[in-house]
Amino acid sequence: NHGAKLRIVGDISSAKVKSAFTSLASNWDTQGNGEVLLPPANPVEASQVYVYDIPDAKQSVLRLERPALTATDPDYPPAEAMNFMLGGIYTSKLNTELRVNKGYTYGIRSGFSASKDRGSFGVRSSVRTNVTKESLELIRDILSSYGPDFTEQDLQIMKDALLRGQALKTETLNDKLGMVNEIAAYGYPADFKARNAAAIEAMTLEDFKALAAAHLRPEAMRYLVVGDAESQAARLEELGYGAPVMLNEED
Repeated sequence: NHGAKLRIVGDISSAKVKSAFTSLASNWDTQGNGEVLLPPANPVEASQVYVYDIPDAKQSVLRLERPALTATDPDYPPAEAMNFMLGGIYTSKLNTELRVNKGYTYGIRSGFSASKDRGSFGVRSSVRTNVTKESLELIRDILSSYGPDFTEQDLQIMKDALLRGQALKTETLNDKLGMVNEIAAYGYPADFKARNAAAIEAMTLEDFKALAAAHLRPEAMRYLVVGDAESQAARLEELGYGAPVMLNEED
């Protein structure tokens, strides 16, 4: 009642749960305010670089982001799968290139994040200050080539890894609670995990490439750099997205 949701997993009956919470329910007279949904995020059609200055910082924190799918969009599970080998695991394309091959960072991740009303795709990392521009250029190149270069063999490897590992993600009570949370929050069907697996299994290479083209768009992202502006801001203009927008605490 009143907009509250109770999520419980374990060896317990619904009758016992109702009995345990009878007193709380009878004394709870606060009315819920109803569901609040945000409007869609403002679109990003052209990239812009933003810099928050931390003088003499030895690292630059990088955040690249653009609006993307909501958690209830049917393309959300396949899109998450599409990102898996790009930036979802340690052996991803981004981590292999920026950490293993170049030594620019200790780690880099990419992924989709979503709620019922909004979603985004982003890339996150911290890199050595003196390779800030080079890191962004490499990230941009990887995002651009990831979809076009993906092969049927890559697709099968991705499917095998994701579908083989899915059973392990529902073993513990905490895993099961997470599933219940998603069902309650997004209205997913009880078998949504199985449906997501079927969607991934059915994904063709053409489907994969279409998702990559729609969401991996380095030419239409917000590039946020937190680091030493004096040594890096001018260099970032070489990315071709105009002069960086300088931020301060009031922004």
